[in-house]
Amino acid sequence: MARSSSRHAETLKYLLIVLFLRISGAYVVKDEFAPELNSLEIKSVKENADSKQVTFEVRGRNLQSTTQIKATKIKAEKDSVCEDFDSNFNFSLIENSESTKAQFLLTVPKNVKGVIYFCLPRQVKENSALVPPIFKGEFVRWYHQGPDLSYHLPSDDHASDLHQIRRSLSGGQGGPPIRGSGAIQVYGLRLEHAYKDPDFDDNGVPDVLAYKPHQIRLFGEGFTPSMLVTFTAGKDHCLLPAGSIFHVESDSFSNTTVVLTITLPPLGDEETFYICVKDGSDDPEKVFMHQGTDIWLQVKTHETLLPMWASILIILICICFSSLFSGLNLGLMSMDKTELKILCNTGTAKERKYAQTIQPVRAHGNYLLCSILLGNVLVNSIFTILLDGLTSGLFAVVGSTLAIVLFGEISPQAVCSRHGLAVGAHTIWITKAVMALTFPLSYPTAKFLDWMLGEEIGNVYTRERLKELVKVTTGENDLDKDEVNIISGALELRKKTVEEVMTRIEDVFMLDYDAVLDFETVSEIMKSGYSRIPVYEGTRQNIVTVLYIKDLAFVDPDDNTPLKTLCQFYQNPCNFVFEDVTLDVMFKIFKV
Repeated sequence: MARSSSRHAETLKYLLIVLFLRISGAYVVKDEFAPELNSLEIKSVKENADSKQVTFEVRGRNLQSTTQIKATKIKAEKDSVCEDFDSNFNFSLIENSESTKAQFLLTVPKNVKGVIYFCLPRQVKENSALVPPIFKGEFVRWYHQGPDLSYHLPSDDHASDLHQIRRSLSGGQGGPPIRGSGAIQVYGLRLEHAYKDPDFDDNGVPDVLAYKPHQIRLFGEGFTPSMLVTFTAGKDHCLLPAGSIFHVESDSFSNTTVVLTITLPPLGDEETFYICVKDGSDDPEKVFMHQGTDIWLQVKTHETLLPMWASILIILICICFSSLFSGLNLGLMSMDKTELKILCNTGTAKERKYAQTIQPVRAHGNYLLCSILLGNVLVNSIFTILLDGLTSGLFAVVGSTLAIVLFGEISPQAVCSRHGLAVGAHTIWITKAVMALTFPLSYPTAKFLDWMLGEEIGNVYTRERLKELVKVTTGENDLDKDEVNIISGALELRKKTVEEVMTRIEDVFMLDYDAVLDFETVSEIMKSGYSRIPVYEGTRQNIVTVLYIKDLAFVDPDDNTPLKTLCQFYQNPCNFVFEDVTLDVMFKIFKV
């Protein structure tokens, strides 16, 4: 009898506890150390013969190795009491490395379908005013984790069972709705056509240009003609869409693939964009659903280096500098040191001024050459990079080639080949600035070239080149034909010998040593026109002296003065040389 009374008392005690908790649920003090879930991520789904094993990771707070999870199919608000648990769901802890994250394994019979929600336990603590001391803080109540923390068991055996589903809570706002059977699901995307050639990161995620239209193709299931697509930087929610909402192209629609044109903003501080989709019906309950964080569901964006107006301005400046450097390369380097020295001494006033301005810079030939070429390569590279950022494909290649060839090479070189001196003098400050800016690289290179090739000495003209230079420029200079012949002959003095210019002795006008200077003889002398006449004795090969015409100034033909007498009085010497003596030597002898 006593034992029966004791059993009835114990039963009554627990009934009173349950009744008290029912009545005073609003007065239970919430435990700040109680476990709580904030997000859920499905890691894998394994199909067995009679069950499914779902591995998932939860994040929250106060998650311990002893934390247990129960499941319910009743949808309720967060922190409400879980009243009905489903015994078909078996949870086991896999890993609990920290209090904010844990992994569980859910085992459920294969025939169980629908949406499940999660419940966590909390201890009911003693409270002197609300909870009687008989509870002793040992009783546990299970609390619902909200409608947004859920998992949908598909009604068919499709690959979508393996798709990751993430749900999170943000500031008490509800997340995306639950995916039911037949919901839109995206398995991957492919970039069909980009505004310009895209980049890809190490994982193969496309990186496209921001604010430009790009065409992508989505693959999945449950697609509808009215489906809407947007992107978000959030990893587990679609609360903050990035950019606009995009419609699918009707001519590309099918249940498993669609094509749409997107325009995305820059990433900023975010890592990547994820896909969010929803059916485009007017049902306000339908919101965008996050499609997961797989790398094949991501898109990245990047901005151009500069705004379009700045890029165009810099491109024009680069073309101008490319033209200048190409022209200076031909104009300045074609003028050697010798030519500049000649212009400094013999040119016109402008030519002397220009030559004196250029000469100090041109004296460092290799340094000037390296500086101009480095500057030209630099501006051409900047021009190509900026043009590639504005356009792509064949237009960028053809456009940059034509611009560089026409405006950067042909036109400036055609101008500077004729007016290089004036252009070089008027832009000498730009040349000096480029030489200063490229000094760290161009100066050592120039010194190495000086060491390898030797010092530049300019053009050196030989006798043949000088003579030919005088001849070929006869029509353009102010030299007469006789002057050209004199100059050409003077340049040949050291080359020609006496044998080449002498008159044969048979053709020489000569006088006999025994001749008489009568009227007839004097008339022949004057008629010959020579100022010096050889005098021979006996044979013509025996020349003994030379008669100067000036010696006849005081001779009267009527006196019949013997030539011998006149020769003995003046005794003019004869110069005898070998036939191979050069004319410059003879010229010196004649001067003496």
